[in-house]
Amino acid sequence: MFKVFRDKFLLYQALSRLLPQGLNLIINIILVRVSGIVLVGQMTETMALLTMSFGVILTGIQNNYLRSGNISQLKNVLTLYICYFLFFGVIIAPVFSYIFNIDLKIIIGFLTLLFLTGLGDLYGIYLRFLLKDRFLVISKSIPLICIALGIICYRPNNIYELVVIYVVSWIIILLFYIKNKKIITRLNFSLNKTIDLMKRSLLLSATTLATQLYGNVDQFMISKIAGYHASGSYRIALTFSALAMPLVGVFSFMYLSRIGKIIANNNFQLLKRSFYDQLKLNLLIAVLLLMFSYAILPILLPFLYGEEASSAINCAIILSFAMSINIIGMTFSYTFLALKRERYVLLATVMGVFVNLILNLSLIKRFGIEGAAWASVLTQFSILCMLAFGLRRVDYE
Repeated sequence: MFKVFRDKFLLYQALSRLLPQGLNLIINIILVRVSGIVLVGQMTETMALLTMSFGVILTGIQNNYLRSGNISQLKNVLTLYICYFLFFGVIIAPVFSYIFNIDLKIIIGFLTLLFLTGLGDLYGIYLRFLLKDRFLVISKSIPLICIALGIICYRPNNIYELVVIYVVSWIIILLFYIKNKKIITRLNFSLNKTIDLMKRSLLLSATTLATQLYGNVDQFMISKIAGYHASGSYRIALTFSALAMPLVGVFSFMYLSRIGKIIANNNFQLLKRSFYDQLKLNLLIAVLLLMFSYAILPILLPFLYGEEASSAINCAIILSFAMSINIIGMTFSYTFLALKRERYVLLATVMGVFVNLILNLSLIKRFGIEGAAWASVLTQFSILCMLAFGLRRVDYE
């Protein structure tokens, strides 16, 4: 179970996820203390909108690149990144600005931020292929440290100043690509392979779209229905309820790599045993998250953020239930991905989107952010049931 702490490469993977999570937490605390919870809510609105659109495309491409295990496709992936970024900047951003009444400069700023953070994630996959995991921590942490220092030094008073701090800090990721330009320039580029990569990423992007919809639509709806203060409080609650996700991501990455080899050898008895071992591990993490939420969060949130964050306590505890169910469900999702049965995950997440939309529409107006949290709990439970039912029906041949 704790092999991750004995294997230095897996240890670097763990640190590359846990340290940025901790730094993001510190950034949120600093931002609330310096600029107020309303600015957090305003940022959450735009980021949720773009994550549900541009972000899902980048994630689909990343997952396809990771699953291929082929480092030589990096140039093709970068080409797709740039093309989608230009498409969204020129075509989609003005449409979003008009429909959702958000300043175009804000949308372009956060679009650029997502593009740069996507480059950071892609660079992490590239390092993983080169077995240079020790550099992951550096490339993911430096931009976040710069963001924290920028907020402290410049004390942003509005969303424009805040997005500039984020974008300027994340531009640093380009220096890591420049440092490796000799290796990258030697990689081949093929237009046909780029188009093929785009086609193969569509299903993964569709799956990610459904996931991001029910993961972000509540934040967007809260900002529109209940205002930026409520959206900021919900964001604080969500941050703490998701504390275990980076660690789960490391173990899930290990699990996906391990069962991929098992499936290739047609050893389905070992696959079954690995599945139940991973399920037990994720269940343990889920239980620990619930214990932490009940015992610590009522004291910790006001201490870190001030009394302004007291409204997020109950919401954070409820969301910890949703995250616990999600952690358990990740075992099923990654098993489907390894079996190349993404359609089962897509079907479950699409159904989850409809459940989440209906519940949010009915609960947010009546119960505020706590209603959105309960909607997440019920959504995650429905998805888990569908995944569990689907896995029993999978043909392993």
